[in-house]
Amino acid sequence: MAADIIASRVREVIVRSGLSDRQFAGRVGLDPPKLSKSLAGQRKFTSLDLTRIAEFGRVSLDWLLGVDVPLPAVAARQVTGHIGRKPADRAIERATELARRRAGLVKLGYEHLPTGWVRPSILADPVAAGENLACAALEYLGIDRISSIDDNDLIDAIERRFAVDIAVEDFDGDFDGLTWRHENVHLILIATSRVPGRRRFTLAHELAHLLAEDDQGLVVDVEQGPQRPQSEVRANAFAASFLMPEREVRELLGPDEIGERDFAQLAWKMRVTVRTLSFRLYNLNMINRQQRERFGGIRTTDAVRVIEQGAVFSNWIKYSQQRRLPKLLVEDSWQAYLDGATTLRPFASLIDADVDDLRADLEATWSQPESFMPDGAGDSSKM
Repeated sequence: MAADIIASRVREVIVRSGLSDRQFAGRVGLDPPKLSKSLAGQRKFTSLDLTRIAEFGRVSLDWLLGVDVPLPAVAARQVTGHIGRKPADRAIERATELARRRAGLVKLGYEHLPTGWVRPSILADPVAAGENLACAALEYLGIDRISSIDDNDLIDAIERRFAVDIAVEDFDGDFDGLTWRHENVHLILIATSRVPGRRRFTLAHELAHLLAEDDQGLVVDVEQGPQRPQSEVRANAFAASFLMPEREVRELLGPDEIGERDFAQLAWKMRVTVRTLSFRLYNLNMINRQQRERFGGIRTTDAVRVIEQGAVFSNWIKYSQQRRLPKLLVEDSWQAYLDGATTLRPFASLIDADVDDLRADLEATWSQPESFMPDGAGDSSKM
C-alpha cells in the first residue's frame, strides 16, 4: 500500500540521518508523537510533513511518495541525420526533471486533463491521419486562422487546452524536441532555434505525437531517407496541415500565379520557413517541382528584404532563442506552496531562484516608494 511505502521510506531517511525519532522530528519541525503515529500507520503524513522530510533528507518528494520515474514514450527530433549523445542526454535529463516535478504534483492532487477533447480515429494512411488529426486539433483549440496566432499565444493555447507542460530549452542547435507521455504526465520539450519558424514546426510535430498517443520509445527523426517510421510521416503531415491549413493558404494566396514576393509574404504570415512552405504548396498541387526547388532555395535574408520586415524579423529571431518554463507547472508549484502542500523550495528550484533570497523578498513589506505615489495618496487629511 502507498502508506506503507511512504512510512518505510521515511524510516529509511531517519536511519540515514543517524538521529533518533525524537531528534529527527525536532530537526524537521514535526511533533514527535505525530511522527510516531505516522510511522506506525495510525496517522497519514501531510504533504507539508513529507516536503520537509524530503528537504532535510535530500531526497525527492516523488521518491518518498513512491512515484515511479516515468519513461519517455514518443519521439525525439534532430536537426541533422546524426545526433550526438550530449544534446540527447541533456534533453532527456531535463525532461526527466520536469516530468518528475509534474508526477509529484499529480500525486498531491495538482493535475490537468483536456476537457472535451475526443481524438479522431487514426487512419491507416499516415498522411491522411495527420491531416485529419490536425483539423480536429485546430477545431478543438478554436483557431479559425492559424496565421493570426503568434508563437507565444500558440504555445499557451496548446498547453492549457491539451493540459500538457511545454518547455523551451537551449540544446546548442543539435536537438529539436521530444514528447513525453506517461499516465498523467504529458510534456513537450522543444529547443530554441536561430531559425524562426523551426521551433513552431517542432511544437506542432511533437503535439502530433502526443495526440496520436504514439508509444515508440525515444527515436531519432532523420529528416531524409525513405525508411522514416509512419509515426514520423504522420507527425510531419499533422504539422504541415496544422500550421498551413489548405483553406487558409488558398485564401491568402488567391487564384493568381505565385511569384517570389507572394511566396515570401505567405511564409511570413504563416510563420514557417520557406523550405517548409515550398513542400506544403507542392503537396497541395499549387506549385510544380521546379517552383518548389526555386522557392525553397530562397535565402531567408532575401525573403525578409522582399517583404520589408527586417526589424520585426530580428525580434522574431530573438524570441526564437528564448527559453520558456512550463506555465502550468510554475503555476501549480506556486499554488502548492500557497496551499501549504509543499515548502517554497520546489518552486524556487523550478524558477532557478535562491530559496532564501526569494523567501526574504516575499516576506518583505510590499510598499510603494513615496516618490512614485500620486499627490495626496499618503495624506489622510485629504480623505
